[in-house]
Amino acid sequence: MADGRSAPPPADAALVAAVAAGSEDALAELYDRHVGAIHATAYRITGDRQVAEDVVQEVFLALWNRAE
Repeated sequence: MADGRSAPPPADAALVAAVAAGSEDALAELYDRHVGAIHATAYRITGDRQVAEDVVQEVFLALWNRAE
């Protein structure tokens, strides 16, 4: 922006649309935004750190494969 302010970050819906179009950068942005919450929730439910990590991987793999 001309006044020195940066543009607001894109909404999650816009990032998902970009993922559907094949954007790895959009997937990385969504990962950075949500990995902590997904991991924490999976760990709280399972009580197993490895299972929580597997859940995170599966969530983002599913997003990549079925974003449309």
